[in-house]
Amino acid sequence: MVDKITEELKKQARDADKEDRELATVLQVLIATEGWKAYVRVLERRMQSQADKILGPSKSVDGCIALEYEKGALSGLVIARDLPSVIIAATKELRQPEDVDNAA
Repeated sequence: MVDKITEELKKQARDADKEDRELATVLQVLIATEGWKAYVRVLERRMQSQADKILGPSKSVDGCIALEYEKGALSGLVIARDLPSVIIAATKELRQPEDVDNAA
């Protein structure tokens, strides 16, 4: 029974690793395109705008609350820009399929 569960877990791990590697390959192709570079330029302009708002004085309690929105929006833009690179880097750290087979 334990061997059957172990084998199923190994299979799931191999499948997940394969999916992650495929995603990383697609993202590597994506970030090499001119379209991605244009997208990043747009994001960076928007990020600068958000940063300028955050660095300005809030002037009121409502302004402080608005700044929290701006910080969240900036965080989202950073994630949108960096997520493909983070996924690619993390995928390089994946164990090889034979490592999963030999793990027990």
